[in-house]
Amino acid sequence: MTVFFKNKKMAKSAADLEVLDKNFGQSGRWIGKCIAVLKAVPNLAELFRPAHKRYRCHLLRNDKYGKYSLDERDPYRVLFKPVDPVPYKPGTKEIDAEKVDTVVVTDLHINTHE
Repeated sequence: MTVFFKNKKMAKSAADLEVLDKNFGQSGRWIGKCIAVLKAVPNLAELFRPAHKRYRCHLLRNDKYGKYSLDERDPYRVLFKPVDPVPYKPGTKEIDAEKVDTVVVTDLHINTHE
C-alpha cells in the first residue's frame, strides 16, 4: 500500500529505525515492523489474512471510528485510516477493503484503551 503520515515529523521519525528506537524505546522496532507491513501489502484486505494475524488489524469504534489499528506491543497500537474518498461496498456502509490501497498513519504509539 501507499503509506502517508499525518505530518512531516511523524514521517521523518518513521523513516529511520534509530529515531524510532530513540523516541519509543523497545517499541520502536515494533512500530517499524507495523509500518513495513503496511507498505508491503497491496491493500487493506490483505491485513486480515492469516499471514498477518499477529498484527490483529481491526476497525476501531466510538470516537476513533473510521480508523484501523495494528497491534504494536500491548496495549500500544499504530493507527491509520484510508485516504478519502473511502471506497464502500455497493449498497452498504461497509468499507471495501480490497479497494483501499492508500492510507494515512495518524498515530504511532497510542494506547486505545485509555
